[in-house]
Amino acid sequence: MNTTFLQKILLLAGFTLVSATALAAGPPVQNQFAGGQPARASEVNANFQELADRIDAIPGATVYDYRDFGSSHTTKIYNLKGDFGTACGTGATEERTYTRTPVTGGTQIVVTRQRKDSASAICHWTSFTYLATPTEISLTRKNYYDTSGTLQSTDAMDPPVLVRTASMAAGSTFGSGSEVTNKPVAGTPVLKDVIINAGTTLGLDDVSVTAGSYTGCLKLHTSRQSNTSGNFSRVSWYCSGAGEVKRVQKEALGEFRIWELATLTP
Repeated sequence: MNTTFLQKILLLAGFTLVSATALAAGPPVQNQFAGGQPARASEVNANFQELADRIDAIPGATVYDYRDFGSSHTTKIYNLKGDFGTACGTGATEERTYTRTPVTGGTQIVVTRQRKDSASAICHWTSFTYLATPTEISLTRKNYYDTSGTLQSTDAMDPPVLVRTASMAAGSTFGSGSEVTNKPVAGTPVLKDVIINAGTTLGLDDVSVTAGSYTGCLKLHTSRQSNTSGNFSRVSWYCSGAGEVKRVQKEALGEFRIWELATLTP
């Protein structure tokens, strides 16, 4: 609670008026005084400080803003563990490059993701387009490429898939339901699928990855249902100045996948 000592005391007075019973139920302050007994200033101040500390300890609905847990880096590399297919095999990495463009109402962020096998050959190539606004960040489009970088098709999400918001309280949930229309490079758009996306804010957590140790990271749980965009349960850690540093994901059929941040490029 970012209040001064006096503000805390004023808050205590108001709180006492509306919740005297609740305060009375707590333990007595450390210094007790009888009628007519002189009170030392140090003891009175100690009592006030104890009450102020108790106010700080009252549980509150802290609200987290996704923008406080992002980064401005242009490139990140993640170490991959788990089931990423036979094409990528074991020892694979994922390189993410970020392009940010101001647009009406916010910023468009294109994240190009190239997975590479242990010999650094590209084994999977996609890009995700997000719209970041003052209230939320959402997924609007996904591009699919072959391993040479030739665009194959594009998924458009309507409405965009809600990913994170600027008002996430611990324990709160958010979500979206989106239609997915796929447009092949040489073809007609067709309604391909739906995405049911649900998120739960788990609070703050510390995490250590190859890139380093991070404290006070936003920890989120995501559940997604989609035949073509994945059926999974995921926990992600987003840290100030680094963005997503770790992702642990369990697929509906039992496979698991782990991403851990290895390097950051400004």
